[in-house]
Amino acid sequence: MKELKPEILRSFRMEMIGTGCYDAMARRYEASRPELSKRFRAMADSERGHGALFQKCHAGLYGSKMSGESFWLFMGKLSALSQALLPLKMNLKILSGVEKLAVKQIEAALAAGGNSKFHDILKNILPDEKEHAALYNDWVSGKV
Repeated sequence: MKELKPEILRSFRMEMIGTGCYDAMARRYEASRPELSKRFRAMADSERGHGALFQKCHAGLYGSKMSGESFWLFMGKLSALSQALLPLKMNLKILSGVEKLAVKQIEAALAAGGNSKFHDILKNILPDEKEHAALYNDWVSGKV
């Protein structure tokens, strides 16, 4: 189980960064693009839920709560702030690319095998991550 600890920590951090980023993006587009803001809000809520799953997994396996949630949320907000100067199309491409990378990493971890609570969480969140990765294509096709 010890070898899972770094993966659980990394996964938790990435979910919290995503939560902060998508929360900030939702606020940014609330007035000008309400449908896009709604999509970002749903993505933030999804990432927050994933983070809670990893937090619970860590507590169950190692008996302690992971720290740094506020820091990683801030880093996500900072990431969104740094993207404010970029055109929307580029922002969406970047975010979709990050989510596609997450999908590949999850699929690789599942393909490598493993039977743990961590792997159960990965199976559970994979559809959400695929939906997040589709953001750019959905926007281009007018779904958002």
